[in-house]
Amino acid sequence: MLRKQIGKFYNTFVCLKGRPKDIALAFAIGTAIGFCPIIGAHILLTAATAILLRMNMTSMYLASWLICNPLTGIPVLIAEYHIGRFILRLPHITLPDVWNSSAILDLGWALILPLLIGWLVLSGIIAPLSYPVIRAYFRRLRAARQLKVQSCQNTKTAP
Repeated sequence: MLRKQIGKFYNTFVCLKGRPKDIALAFAIGTAIGFCPIIGAHILLTAATAILLRMNMTSMYLASWLICNPLTGIPVLIAEYHIGRFILRLPHITLPDVWNSSAILDLGWALILPLLIGWLVLSGIIAPLSYPVIRAYFRRLRAARQLKVQSCQNTKTAP
């Protein structure tokens, strides 16, 4: 099941339409959105950002999903919390015994602020790094496809 999902993700990714720099920019923004600590907001933020900026929504969504999916979501949130807590020099929070909306609200800024700071730090580092990697990848992919198409055309025209 996981192998099939990864294959589907990859096939969707390599078939993206557009210029490599546009795909890479949308991917970098999607990466930053993927680190957003508000669970469930990724799709809405991705769609709104892609529409407002007229960017490749698929590239943006795939990057967001790559960062925050069922396998990576909790580890990303934990990393964001610890990075934010370290930067703000906050003590560890005590988790409630019973989880309900009032218990979560009681945690308030002691939980939210470190998550937001961690989001800014992680997305501020990883999103800009993803741009040149994805741009180079799509340039190579397109060049390889072009060579393949040219070799096929040369083979067809050869006597």
